[in-house]
Amino acid sequence: MKELEFLKIIQQTLSKNTHIGDDCAHLKDLGIVVTHDSLVEDIHFCTKYSTPYQIGYKSIMVNLSDIFASGAVPKYFTISLSLPKNTTGKFVKEFYKAVEDLSKEFDFEVIGGDITGSDKIFVSVCAIGLTKGRNISSRSHAKAGDYVITTGVHGSSAAQLFLLKETGGKAKCKMQNEKCILAEKLKRCPSLALCRAKPDQMSGFARGGPKSLISREGILFPFHFYLFPSFNHLLTLKKLSSDISTKIKRDYAMMDTSDGLADALFKIAQASNITISVDFDKIPYDKEIENIAQMAKIDFKDWIFYGGEDFQLIACIDAENLEQLSSDSYTIIGTVKKKSDNFVEIIFDNKVTTINNLKKTFNHFN
Repeated sequence: MKELEFLKIIQQTLSKNTHIGDDCAHLKDLGIVVTHDSLVEDIHFCTKYSTPYQIGYKSIMVNLSDIFASGAVPKYFTISLSLPKNTTGKFVKEFYKAVEDLSKEFDFEVIGGDITGSDKIFVSVCAIGLTKGRNISSRSHAKAGDYVITTGVHGSSAAQLFLLKETGGKAKCKMQNEKCILAEKLKRCPSLALCRAKPDQMSGFARGGPKSLISREGILFPFHFYLFPSFNHLLTLKKLSSDISTKIKRDYAMMDTSDGLADALFKIAQASNITISVDFDKIPYDKEIENIAQMAKIDFKDWIFYGGEDFQLIACIDAENLEQLSSDSYTIIGTVKKKSDNFVEIIFDNKVTTINNLKKTFNHFN
């Protein structure tokens, strides 16, 4: 995976590299964590499908997810925009309306940034989180005997992306009995909801608004282009992050699944030099994606492990400390064992599948 090769070169080139490794750098002397993410048009979002509000929402949300995975409290953001010459003031206003909505909900402040011209839209966001009173995580802190826990469902975002591409973004949505269902091509999957909300509707839409604008039964949050994790979802991550980082005193590992469940499991196992054993039957996912995967002619398990952008949390915590957390905020999907020949072992149908590299995960350079 070229990205990991580049990171290795960077670490080998820089003599001071002790903070490189986790999604957030923990600067203990300053009492902060720092994270940085960049989004590129036609790689991380597409203006054909996304409103300016949604692009702004996702740009902040990916950094919030990293801050929550560290256990810190989001406090300050800087935003740099590179925009084509035909960009309108309306785009900028809608983009920052999403930023404003999230800043009010999660009590952070935008303190600066930069604006330049470019051929495509590039967004680069730096986020700073406060660590006072928090026990900050690291992917290198998993220990044999820990339980592996996760929030939410996995694979839904990848399924949603397939559906969006399947229709070329042209599928129309209609309301029936206050239920939002996808018409025409996707009648095979009536439990899905794709609603093309107008930009001025997006604030309430992203906040969770009327349930009819989300899905029939809370199924499949369309994270890629239509909704991304809702405010309620981010609040769930915030709550679990706070509980873990304030109640657990020993070292622990935690990551988000922005690059996929397999990515998080593998990177924790590799950094901690342990083996993670996962029972597939315990992984939460929407059963509807099995039907969608048949349409796509792929193994639905690939979406669950490698799809990415579900933005859930994965943590490795011992049994004693796990009892301090609310049991309805997570699902136990596996355990941590002493290092064997494999980094990740998946048990499915009494067979063991192993993950020892990230070749099937998203690659920016492929």
